[in-house]
Amino acid sequence: MQSTRHGRLFDRAPLALRRSVTVARGLLAGKVSKGHIREDMMLKAMILGLTGVVIAAAAMADPVEGTWQTQPGDDGAFGHVEMAQCGAALCGTLVRAYDGEGRARASDIVGRNLVWDMQAKGGGAYAGGKIWAPDRDKTYNSKMTLNGAQLEVSGCVIGICRSQTWVRVE
Repeated sequence: MQSTRHGRLFDRAPLALRRSVTVARGLLAGKVSKGHIREDMMLKAMILGLTGVVIAAAAMADPVEGTWQTQPGDDGAFGHVEMAQCGAALCGTLVRAYDGEGRARASDIVGRNLVWDMQAKGGGAYAGGKIWAPDRDKTYNSKMTLNGAQLEVSGCVIGICRSQTWVRVE
């Protein structure tokens, strides 16, 4: 009865643990070489190292990366802008357009960069980039400030400035 109980526990154990126990039993019985154990340990070390690389890459993603909903314009229309790395800078591409009723609509500017060359300055601040305002067909020197799920986007051209608050899309 007891061996059956341990057998069920062994079957539920994680694969790596079951493999290690099997290798240990084989070593004690003289059926497994020390070279096999070294290979097993090297495989586990490689898996652990790759896991660390994946976790580090996720941690290095810029907090402003993701999809943001623009502030509605005078007609109520808005868009979704995907912020992502583009080289050493951040760029924002319009990925969806919506009408004043919130319905997706076709637009010839979907796929176009609205934000480019934006540089992280630390503490949620970004500057040095450009932003294109499709409603006025103007390009502004831009800066952004990240505050939780809100992104304050502003731009100026020849002393005339505009700003919007974008919200993160889940």
